[in-house]
Amino acid sequence: SMIGAFSYEADLWGNFKAKENSARSNLQASKWEHEFIYQTLVADVAISYFNLRSFEAQIAVLEEGIFLWKDKIDLIKSRVEAGLEPEIDLAKAQLELALVEGEAQSAKRDRALEENKLAALVGKPASSFKVAPGKLPENVPPLPNVLPSQILLRRADIQSALSFVSAGRYDVSVALKNYFPSFPLTGNLGLSSPLLSHFFEWQARYWGYALN
Repeated sequence: SMIGAFSYEADLWGNFKAKENSARSNLQASKWEHEFIYQTLVADVAISYFNLRSFEAQIAVLEEGIFLWKDKIDLIKSRVEAGLEPEIDLAKAQLELALVEGEAQSAKRDRALEENKLAALVGKPASSFKVAPGKLPENVPPLPNVLPSQILLRRADIQSALSFVSAGRYDVSVALKNYFPSFPLTGNLGLSSPLLSHFFEWQARYWGYALN
């Protein structure tokens, strides 16, 4: 015998449609989550880049301060040797120079760490990733003082949360509709014969159906 089976169930209560909508909402939520991760990565790269440029600006100011303090120390030395100033003033100036040099070294170390962080964000080895010294852009577009609340809806994490909420509603609908009766229709269609010579004859046909 050779028998084929089929089954069909009418979506009387919209159960299958609710399951489809739930799956679509979950898929959309996953897409928004992917977009949120991408946006977060882009924001982290931008913040790291601006931090790196800020450290460079700080280093430039400190190095200029070191240069000025060295000139001042040379002047104080001359005045001390001439007996015009006490040696305590020279010691104070040398202490200030040491403090500024320490801040400059700290800023350089922070700049190197930020460069390594930026390399990790863009997926490059820190040993071969170098950012040439530069300056921050001077003309930055200003942000408005007041932003409309609708702009929050553009955030990918909020869109993802809304899609998950929508999927949850459809899941609740599916759970409620599962209490309603279903009417699946099943059937069999095929050929059956004790003799192979009569297997493909019309009299060997077999079919049946049932409403569960």
